Amino acid sequence: MEVIDVCGLTVMIDSMPVREGQRWETVIPPGVWFGTVLEGELSVRAGVVGDGALGPGAITRFNAHQPVPTLHSALKDGVVSGVFVRVAPDDMEAVMGADTLRVLEQCPAHVGRVSDLARTVAWQMRGCTLSGPARRLYLAGKALEMMGETFLQPEDAAPRGSSLAWTARDIACFHAARAIVLAELADPPAVTMLARRVGTNARKLSQGFADLFGAPVYTFVKARRLEEARRMIEAGETSISRVAQRFGYQPAHFSTEFKRRFGHAPSAFIGKDKKNII
Repeated sequence: MEVIDVCGLTVMIDSMPVREGQRWETVIPPGVWFGTVLEGELSVRAGVVGDGALGPGAITRFNAHQPVPTLHSALKDGVVSGVFVRVAPDDMEAVMGADTLRVLEQCPAHVGRVSDLARTVAWQMRGCTLSGPARRLYLAGKALEMMGETFLQPEDAAPRGSSLAWTARDIACFHAARAIVLAELADPPAVTMLARRVGTNARKLSQGFADLFGAPVYTFVKARRLEEARRMIEAGETSISRVAQRFGYQPAHFSTEFKRRFGHAPSAFIGKDKKNII
């Protein structure tokens, strides 16, 4: 899980492979919480919001006045991912204002369907390819935007005529395209061919992919290649050339792009996960 503290917010972006029936426990610290599930299906048992099942498009908002033990259970094999934002008790009024806090006291917990715009914002956060201070500020701004969307009345939560108001079929096509490029990271299809495979046109795919996942197809692929390569190296892969070739890079080009992305040469990350475990 990536955790970023910025501007009075704690932004958490998580993605993990799961097996059906897998369980894990967490303790939710006090604060105002906003979160949405992007992928996967799970059941949640938490005193502050009760028991229920969550899937893609579900959003939660609640105010935890004390630590809340929470039990999660995966409902099917696959990946569970989501975006969560916490405002700590000491920062609530400064971040959200007294009027918003009064609304929260009247409606302390909410579980429902995320608006199209809030879901798009969450995917943009998940797919952000920035790094360093720019990434922190981008995620802070998007977190506030997602929080604001959860306070909309139901009749206001529909698309409002912006370029983000894609149809359900469009969104399904964009998700299918994302699945293809993730499965074929080493040699992904060109945008024109990708659009043909998912049943749309290149122009719509390019715009929709960027709207929904926060980056154009090529930028998204490049970022995910480097992220997956970093995971391999951190897990103990010592051959940088082998990693580079697996993700479609020449070794010299890979090292240059890797350092530009993460600030250090690939060799600096070898076995990092194992070292942390020890």
